Amino acid sequence: MRLAPTLVARLVAHLLGCLLLVGLLAACAPAGDTPLLRIPVSALGERTLSQQVSITRGDTTRSFEAVVEIDASRLRLVASAVGLRLLALDYDGERLVISDNRLPEGLPPAWIMNDMLYALTPLEVLRKALPAGWQVVDEEGSRVLLKDGQPAIDIEYGPGAPWNGSLRVQQRLGGYTLDIATAEVQ
Repeated sequence: MRLAPTLVARLVAHLLGCLLLVGLLAACAPAGDTPLLRIPVSALGERTLSQQVSITRGDTTRSFEAVVEIDASRLRLVASAVGLRLLALDYDGERLVISDNRLPEGLPPAWIMNDMLYALTPLEVLRKALPAGWQVVDEEGSRVLLKDGQPAIDIEYGPGAPWNGSLRVQQRLGGYTLDIATAEVQ
């Protein structure tokens, strides 16, 4: 089978975009170590989410898609860009199993899971799960996580968020911002 030159050029451009995304994520390496949160998955409710995710660091933004499936005992996330599977996570509230990790070592998958849990977990459940030295302040349309009294993560919720709508996670410790548009799949 022969591919048209314009199709080949488009495929090469998309693959280069994926490589740039991987490079950007490597530059987003978090400072310090934050333990994986222990959140009972049942507190999130059973649902399936489709997400468009953009990660920004400095002047560079890259995007990918994610599907999140939550049932009574597990949260599964699969992230891909241009058909290339970047990451698969399986979280049971205690442990995180990582497969198909095409992200660089500089961005631990546990940080991706934690960012999601910081944004999606009901306030009282999140408060009980935070590590020593962490606090959460929840206000209408926003949530701030403090580490040792200093803002570490800012979360802004758009209308309908977190399950339908947009949210922004400004990860100060990791030096990146996640913009997530979420739609609940029925």
